[in-house]
Amino acid sequence: MEPQKVMLATICEGAVEERFAEKLQEVLANIEDPNTQATKAREITIKVKFHPSEERDVAAVGLSVEAKLQPSKPMGSTVFIGRKDGKLMAIESNPKQHKMFNDEGGRPVPVPNGAQA
Repeated sequence: MEPQKVMLATICEGAVEERFAEKLQEVLANIEDPNTQATKAREITIKVKFHPSEERDVAAVGLSVEAKLQPSKPMGSTVFIGRKDGKLMAIESNPKQHKMFNDEGGRPVPVPNGAQA
């Protein structure tokens, strides 16, 4: 039987193709993630490094498959800072704003008498 030539599909017993498939799934999940930039590029890089011997008749081969993904978009909010019972606290909803809807069904809440609309 003739020796098999080195090919990307056969080197490391096919591990490169397996790693590529794993990284492809990571890239696809990153593209689908609504918390990342939609149109920014993602990359999969396959690196093959050859480390030859001093005699140059044999080489150790190192392979790696890396994915460059997009990070999650920054998030932001506004907090209102005040004191309650002498302790500092922060809340996201404006405590000076009247509630427009009750917590159950989204029905309007009447404005209390004497409050400004």
